[in-house]
Amino acid sequence: MKTETKQCQNCPDFLNFKQQLRGCYGLRKKSYCILNKQYSKETYENLKEKIIERMRAGREWGQFFPKSMSPFAYNEAIANEYMPLSKEKAAVQGFRWQDDIPSTKGQGTMDNSKLPENPNEYNDNLTQEILTCEKCEKNYKLIKREIGFYKKNKLLPPRQCFNCRHALRMSKRNSRNLWEGVCAKCGNVILTSYKPEDQKIYKLYCEKCYQQEVY
Repeated sequence: MKTETKQCQNCPDFLNFKQQLRGCYGLRKKSYCILNKQYSKETYENLKEKIIERMRAGREWGQFFPKSMSPFAYNEAIANEYMPLSKEKAAVQGFRWQDDIPSTKGQGTMDNSKLPENPNEYNDNLTQEILTCEKCEKNYKLIKREIGFYKKNKLLPPRQCFNCRHALRMSKRNSRNLWEGVCAKCGNVILTSYKPEDQKIYKLYCEKCYQQEVY
């Protein structure tokens, strides 16, 4: 009997255990399961054929999972960083949108103004404190390794939560679009992630001229 593991995730035994699974998650040493439910071999085979037949009739067979089955809203997923959409455009394309992303507020135990500024004063007691983001007012905490990193590199503890810090970093990144530009050295037309107005600020090189300049 060959292994037949389809549309599954975190079912690691398919290499050394002859599994027959469909649409399952996190199963170990199991077989003849559909959506994590155990069946006899005969029932499994019958159900499998019926499912395939129905999916083919609905033109679902061989396609990726529909958007409606996504466990995350579009603005919760990393997809929104690579291909940002507004709430309205996401809805038009059939994606869910989470207006109120779960978080904790009002539980702070230490005011940010009391965070130590001298790295020598950093200690693990900070891991016990609940901090409040200066931007979105959501609560966040520091972990031991994080504090060690700030102490080693003589950095101030963050006054904003991870999500706000991450959003700030992403805002400094070039957009994921390409515009035509001109190499400042040879004059050839190139594609660049710098917007036309930004091309007046930076000196852009084509790959060949860049390699010659650097090496």
